[in-house]
Amino acid sequence: MESLDLDKEAKARGYENWSDLEYDYGKNYANELKQSLESDD
Repeated sequence: MESLDLDKEAKARGYENWSDLEYDYGKNYANELKQSLESDD
């Protein structure tokens, strides 16, 4: 499985990088989003 490019996902949502998205949304949401992206095969 190809590894996630979280910064790319964040950019697609209008953020500079994953840290910005995480800061804005909060860690819980970011973790849920990451998990849903990982299981999105």
